[in-house]
Amino acid sequence: MTKKIGILTSGGDAPGLNPVIAGYTKTAIKNGYKVIGFLDGWKGLIEGQYENLTLERIKEITQEGFNLVLFSGLYQPHGHLTSSILC
Repeated sequence: MTKKIGILTSGGDAPGLNPVIAGYTKTAIKNGYKVIGFLDGWKGLIEGQYENLTLERIKEITQEGFNLVLFSGLYQPHGHLTSSILC
C-alpha cells in the first residue's frame, strides 16, 4: 500500500511557500510517499478536491511564481483562521 501525504495551506499567499512545498514533496516522493495538494484550502479537504503533486508538477510550480491553488483565505471551518498546515 502506498503511503500518502496531503498538503493544505490556508490564510493566503506567503513568500517562500513554493520552495517549502517543493522541498517537502521531493523528500516525500524519494521516501516512497504519494503527495497530494488540496485545492482551495479547507474547502478542498472537505470536498475531496486535490491535485497529485509529482516531481514534474513541482518543477512547473516553482517556475510559475505563485502558490499553486492550494491556499484559500475564503473558507475556514467553524470560523477559525489558520496558517499553513501540512497533513
